[in-house]
Amino acid sequence: MYERRITHTYKDRDGKITFISNPGEAWSPQAVATTCAHIRGDLISYYVDAAGWRADVGVVSGAGGDYLRTYADESSVNNLDNLPEIGVQS
Repeated sequence: MYERRITHTYKDRDGKITFISNPGEAWSPQAVATTCAHIRGDLISYYVDAAGWRADVGVVSGAGGDYLRTYADESSVNNLDNLPEIGVQS
């Protein structure tokens, strides 16, 4: 299975992550829905590595649909919400 590192996010005006990114990579940016399908289908795994802390990314089903979340560990720097934002998607 391939792995992809997430380094940045795009968020909508409400702060919801809509796209993930790793600038310079051919697959980037990528819609969250596509990422969820990759993870659920065991096609590609995604992770965040910030300040030497790696966290795998999983899919969670919520009232508003599927969304991405990093698995809990000792660090908060590798949480998706704490990654640098590239822009706002409406």
